[in-house]
Amino acid sequence: PLLYLNTVFLCLILFIAYTYFSRFTAGLTAMCLAIILVYTTCMTELKGMILSDIPCALFTLLYLAIRENGRPWNYKKVILLCIVAAFTMLIRPQSVIIAGAELALWCWFLFSRKKDRNGHMPLHYPLLLAGGTLLLFFLLSAFVFPAPGNPVTFYLGIYKSVLDEGKMWA
Repeated sequence: PLLYLNTVFLCLILFIAYTYFSRFTAGLTAMCLAIILVYTTCMTELKGMILSDIPCALFTLLYLAIRENGRPWNYKKVILLCIVAAFTMLIRPQSVIIAGAELALWCWFLFSRKKDRNGHMPLHYPLLLAGGTLLLFFLLSAFVFPAPGNPVTFYLGIYKSVLDEGKMWA
């Protein structure tokens, strides 16, 4: 539990540092400064798994920076966001929350009867983002980056054991 708390704190420091630095510098410079701040020696001593947390947070931050950059929405932007989110999920499968957030946004748009958000994003783009990200993730993890410890296989095993035996771990 303490390692999870450290991860939350490191990610919060990363996002807060990015927000602070982006006031004074360009987005990419702010992102690099935030990563340097989080990658200091005292931070890496807090947690051993920081080597996978930082790239995951970097790709998540990159996803948010591309998504909210103020440029008009088009299919190039959607494809780029799908690629970044899929690589985030390849680093840490728990990042599937990005696709879940896009689906929740799509449901909110659908049920609130809004055509777009701030006049920029059409209704079907969150659904395209979530579906494209999940499809790309499954294709990449199955064909391009197959691994014996594939996270999809791990989570399907847990799901199967819960359904079959009612146990979380065998």
